[in-house]
Amino acid sequence: MPLNINLHRKEITISVSELAAEVEFLGMSGLVAINQRLASGREQHEVLQQKRAQSISGYQSEAVVKFRWPFQNFTFIIQGRVDGIYEADGTLVVEEIKTVILSESQFSNLTASSYPNYLNQVRIYCYLLEQAQTLPCQGRLHFINLTNNTEFNLPADYDGFSVQQYVEGRFAEIMADVEERQRWQHERLVMADKLDFPFSESRQYQDALLDTVGGALFGATDCMISAPTGIGKTAGALFPALQFALATGRRIFYVTSKTTQQKIVQETLAQFNQQQDIHLRAVTLRAKEKMCPQDVMLCHPSFCPLLEQYSQKMNDGNIVRTVLEAGNLVPEAIHAAGLKYGVCPFELSLDLTLHADIVIGDYNYVFDPRVALKRFFATDSYDNLILIIDEAHNLLSRGRDYYSPSLNWDSVQEVLAISEREHFDVFSELGHIYQQIDAIFRNLNQQYGNKLNKFSKALIELPRPQIRKLAEELGEKMLNYFMFKKQTQLFLARDPIDTFYYQFVKFAQVLQMEGEEFSYLLDGASADISLRILCHDPANELHQRISGFYSTICISATLEPMDFYRDVLGFEADTITKSFPSPFPPEHRRIAIVPAPSTRYQHREAAYPVIAELIQDTVSCRGGNYAVFFPSFYFLQQVAENLYLPDTNVIIQRSKMREDERAAVLEQLEFAEEPCLLLAVQGGIFAEGVDYPGNMLIGAIIVGPALPGYSFEQELMKNYYENTRGRGFDYAYLFPGMNKVIQAAGRVIRTPDDRGVMVLVGQRFSTRYYNQYFPKFWYDQTPAELIVKDLHEELIRFWK
Repeated sequence: MPLNINLHRKEITISVSELAAEVEFLGMSGLVAINQRLASGREQHEVLQQKRAQSISGYQSEAVVKFRWPFQNFTFIIQGRVDGIYEADGTLVVEEIKTVILSESQFSNLTASSYPNYLNQVRIYCYLLEQAQTLPCQGRLHFINLTNNTEFNLPADYDGFSVQQYVEGRFAEIMADVEERQRWQHERLVMADKLDFPFSESRQYQDALLDTVGGALFGATDCMISAPTGIGKTAGALFPALQFALATGRRIFYVTSKTTQQKIVQETLAQFNQQQDIHLRAVTLRAKEKMCPQDVMLCHPSFCPLLEQYSQKMNDGNIVRTVLEAGNLVPEAIHAAGLKYGVCPFELSLDLTLHADIVIGDYNYVFDPRVALKRFFATDSYDNLILIIDEAHNLLSRGRDYYSPSLNWDSVQEVLAISEREHFDVFSELGHIYQQIDAIFRNLNQQYGNKLNKFSKALIELPRPQIRKLAEELGEKMLNYFMFKKQTQLFLARDPIDTFYYQFVKFAQVLQMEGEEFSYLLDGASADISLRILCHDPANELHQRISGFYSTICISATLEPMDFYRDVLGFEADTITKSFPSPFPPEHRRIAIVPAPSTRYQHREAAYPVIAELIQDTVSCRGGNYAVFFPSFYFLQQVAENLYLPDTNVIIQRSKMREDERAAVLEQLEFAEEPCLLLAVQGGIFAEGVDYPGNMLIGAIIVGPALPGYSFEQELMKNYYENTRGRGFDYAYLFPGMNKVIQAAGRVIRTPDDRGVMVLVGQRFSTRYYNQYFPKFWYDQTPAELIVKDLHEELIRFWK
């Protein structure tokens, strides 16, 4: 039971275990088996309690204890359940049963003081029970070693005066935290009154955006806002959300799909913090791999000195408060603080989130069931939190990925080979399970291997009960493997056995969800045969997470059609939706549709040289930096081979680019001494979530709508949406493809002073079926106005 502080009633509810805790950091590698360890521990508890009840007259298990303890001007309500109590020789024996994972020698040398938190717990129970009855109490700790199921019973010496001193000392620590919370809450209320919009004047339509967000917050509902660049979406969402959160004691989660967007949020918050007496606590989370300062990331106290005695160092050094007072909570500063104080920077950042007004991070920390922050989302309701989703159109593909795990046969073969090579019993136990998983692959391959379609894939039925049972058995054996690694000090930077466990358990968990939104495949497209679960529609799963927030605010430059995104992102029908036009003068842009050539797949071979010539013609009308956004890397490469621009620096996006390489490209565009032409893909790192203000980009050429590629999976999705929504092609292909087009076109005009051209190439753009989804501010009456006969003449006229 977590600590619960009711400032209004001046009551603090706390469990005995939390009151007694001196938490030792478990280490991430231990998490492989922690859940199974807890399950095994509960089983051992129940078995021992049943034996005690049979052999000891009057034995009570799970005896409830509740005690009210006045302290200062608060009342502490202490609650807990004693594992077992019974009378013996005029004494009340208070027994706590604890499971541990130790070697035989470690277990034989165990003393009651080996686990101070357990000792404190049983002593507190003794003290509280003595206040409620007349018998003296005697404490006992009964240890069960999960390594070999051996047991050890130890007396827990008990002194009432010492316990009272200890408990009131803990109360004093908690009250110091309460006072800090009260002070923080008072500061937040003052800030709510003083907080002003951080810019001297709002942009066009920004007041309406502020009103939309504020209305959703005061109405405790959700809203979705589609607003192009220039309105100021970030500040427009943050200002009313901060005012409301500060005034009502709530906090904000601001999640993005790219780190570049997180920097924009940080910069906007810096504008707020420049106001007098405004000191917002904003913690930005960065991926663990990027926060780790070690050459090899191995999250275990035995390997990493930054995790060794982590909790003790955090408490003794009062590190959280020290870092909060320093005020700079961006990843770089948290990383430096972690190294300064000798603690894990990533764990430090997670601890800081509990004291933040706003937490900024990737979608994963909220929506990915594997890495979502348990300290916030362990329950179904977290209505003390407001969620802002930036570039929310990206959540659809991310959501599908979260619930579309795969399992590779090669990974089964790898762990099976390890189990057969090693001679310890634990590997034999694991190997027995791996053999059964391997047999599932063999049986499915034999059953469906000759039914593979032209994509080398087949729809299959998976043996659900068997996979669920094997996942449970694997968890039990992984507990033994964890104990083996602990005993032998075996710590691996990449442990295939751990990795496979995570993959298999996630696969089994998603498999149990069922539902028509899932399909199951045998994928033989590569040498490594795999089993795949495909989530066509993550709306149900996303809805479960979104519904727990007080309010969710979605913002994006491209959230249209609104009905589509409201549907697939899992929002209710009464969600507030609002679209805004561009605030920039329409005469600053020229949007032109060139209907020829066709960019359809069957026509592309002939289109490559024609498109290359069109690009050359476009950039010749006015010197400067341009970008061409293609539907695929293959298309890009074919056109690039037909280009002839001797006086232009042609920059080509690669399929995988590091963040520093991406930054180098943007630097070339910003400080170019000669005209640059960026060749990139729609939906990629240069087409979304990045600004090209001023002369960084004066034109964008969008080649064809970037519809998702034709594939077996995409056709399954189309069929699903046809059956469930009656609009299969639109949901699976058209809407996602047109979203990428609009995002790419939006890179050009980023400020009121920018001028530029956007050329859309391809016959489909000239048809009503496609161009009806263009933003309405692109044209006056109809999208047909944008079709040009002579592109060169139109561009020359525009630039003049």
